[in-house]
Amino acid sequence: MKPFMSLRQKLFSVMVGGAVILAVVLSIINISTLIRGRNQALSIASASLEAQGRTDLELIINRDAVLSAERIAAIRNIGYLNTQAIIAAIDADLVDLSYVESYAFSPLLNGDLTATQQGTSIVFPASADRSAVLADLQQSAVLEPILPTQHRTERDIYRLTYVGPSNVVRMYPPRDLTTTNLDRERGFLDLYANNERTPIWLPAYKSPHRSGLTWTLVSPIYYRQSFRGVIAIDIVLTQVTFDIAENLPTTGSSIFLLDHKQNLITAPPEALRLLTGLPTDQQPSLQEAIYSITQTGNQELDAVLSRMTNAERRVERLTIADQPYFLAYAPIEDTDWRVGLITPIEELTAAASRNSAVIVSTSQQALLISSLITLGFVVLLAIASHRISRRIAQPLINLAQAAQAIGQGNYDQQVTVTSRDEVGEVSTAFNTMSHSLRQASAELAAHNQSLEATVQARTSELQTVVAELEQSFQQQAAMNELVRGLSTPVIPVLRGVLLMPLIGALDASRAQQTLQTLLERVETESARIVIIDVTGLPVVDTAVAQTLLKAAQASRLLGAKTILVGLRPEVAQTMVTLGVHLDELHPVADLQTAVTQAINSTQSRLSTGLKR
Repeated sequence: MKPFMSLRQKLFSVMVGGAVILAVVLSIINISTLIRGRNQALSIASASLEAQGRTDLELIINRDAVLSAERIAAIRNIGYLNTQAIIAAIDADLVDLSYVESYAFSPLLNGDLTATQQGTSIVFPASADRSAVLADLQQSAVLEPILPTQHRTERDIYRLTYVGPSNVVRMYPPRDLTTTNLDRERGFLDLYANNERTPIWLPAYKSPHRSGLTWTLVSPIYYRQSFRGVIAIDIVLTQVTFDIAENLPTTGSSIFLLDHKQNLITAPPEALRLLTGLPTDQQPSLQEAIYSITQTGNQELDAVLSRMTNAERRVERLTIADQPYFLAYAPIEDTDWRVGLITPIEELTAAASRNSAVIVSTSQQALLISSLITLGFVVLLAIASHRISRRIAQPLINLAQAAQAIGQGNYDQQVTVTSRDEVGEVSTAFNTMSHSLRQASAELAAHNQSLEATVQARTSELQTVVAELEQSFQQQAAMNELVRGLSTPVIPVLRGVLLMPLIGALDASRAQQTLQTLLERVETESARIVIIDVTGLPVVDTAVAQTLLKAAQASRLLGAKTILVGLRPEVAQTMVTLGVHLDELHPVADLQTAVTQAINSTQSRLSTGLKR
């Protein structure tokens, strides 16, 4: 019996050993499936959330860049509107000279004279030419009601200033000028010594009248070809960054501004710590000066910041202080500035990290259960492993597929909770995460819609201002048309004799009007003699001479003789130099001679008629 029993024992041992080996192999397969499912779920969830975070950051940084550009464009539009107001005032002569002569000025210690008119501070050198100063004061008086309104409506504006060619400075809000050096403001005129025509952004400076840095936009005023001064607008960029930093993607995100020379313009303390690598007590004060970050000690960060200055739009992944971050950046149009958004990746994938802890806990429990089944229940191990595979692996695969769908932008994913164990907790946590993503997406869409409404409202306001300016320009054109009519009078001197005195500059438009008016009166009055007095013309060049010749020739075709009066010696010398022949104009020395000739010619014609 012993050999039989020994053989049975061996057979039993082989069977038991085979069953144990089979159970171990099955357990290893199931454990590997669990680990593979866990890793796949974590990888897909993290990658999907990271990809979605990158997409959201691209949308946010582009929105912030557009919003910043709109704020800057609004400042440029204000400068343009003020220059156009000055030009309109010059064209239409909107301010009576007696009004600006009524200003009451007080002397300053530095030899300037100052006054305050409708809330605007005015100052100019006492030694300046009085007529030039009055001209500057008259053309800038149109800004008196405009500057306070613009300062109230645009919260980014710190100060608005006009500087005229005679060094007249007009600014709002008013400033105590008794201790103020205005060399900086008067130096704005030197920016356009070479006849440039575009606005210029000046580097930041520390104003003695406020805390923090100030940027200045200088816009030139050109009336036709004549330089008539500048409009300067001081703004505070901290207000711009406050507007775009109201809705950041995470609590650890920071917004900052960088110029094209890689100088840090403005940034919160957290961004300063990440970008400079300096502790809080050693960080630079951006209230005093801009800070260069060309050498941060982090080569990867230096390379990203260098690409940022190339006016690119990107979202890059980098490591700062052993932590992964996303740095999204975009240029602000019409400026040398770039807006950057730095966000910790861990905060974007926080939901995946929470799910990771639950999945790890579930996997550990599953491994423990498999080990106990292998040691204690050989026969039931395969069945238990199969049930574990069905209960745990399949929900994990479902979670992975749902996470992949969320990464593609489909936030309506929900997984079925089939149990109340750890797998059920994972599923519940995933459903909570999906619901939070849906809410965040809806809030982002609502915020974008609110931004679009704000942009539309601002656009409507600008359109209203443009319409008002167009109406003002139309009124100005009507006034100019009236002035042109009054500037070309035709006066009957005798029967059949007309006198046209020409005063002021004779451009192409006025020349055509002069010719048309003269011919109409020649025809209406049946004139035989036309006396043209050019004493009041400041310049008689080839174009003016051609106009006079055309008038003489056209009058002759209507039966009238033309007599030219008022050629000054220097004008006659110029005409000879230009080679202009005025024989048909019958030039005479003065108006008395011209009238005498007209009387004699008229009497001679009457005598001839009587004899006939």
